[in-house]
Amino acid sequence: MKGMKVGALILVLFIGSLIPLTAAEGTEDNTTSVSTYSLENSTREQVIATQLVNVLERISKLAEERIEPIKDRLPENSNVLKDYEQAETYKVKALEEYNQRDYYNAILDGLTAMHYYRRALERIEEGERKLPAFRPGYRPN
Repeated sequence: MKGMKVGALILVLFIGSLIPLTAAEGTEDNTTSVSTYSLENSTREQVIATQLVNVLERISKLAEERIEPIKDRLPENSNVLKDYEQAETYKVKALEEYNQRDYYNAILDGLTAMHYYRRALERIEEGERKLPAFRPGYRPN
């Protein structure tokens, strides 16, 4: 009885470890700009960093599309601009570290950049709810 429980636990752990690996390798539907790697030739850090860089680039593009059109209407000391600048700084740092194969720090800085992008985008959404001038496509009369 105890042997069956241990065997079942090992089987569950084995299957559970396969699912994240297949998700990290990407699929044909999810094309990425940075090539994906199999675990045979790379470390887990490298696979995670590759996927994180791909997501970071997509989030950066989304933030740029939302922030750049209203950037000139925001005050210089705006929290949105501060968060966006912080995100851009960490993104550049993460990409440099990734290119230098410093995957651990690329992951940390990439996650930090995503945090600041999220904060900036949340602040924009909050501003859009409060002030119609910040809504996309707004044109004053």
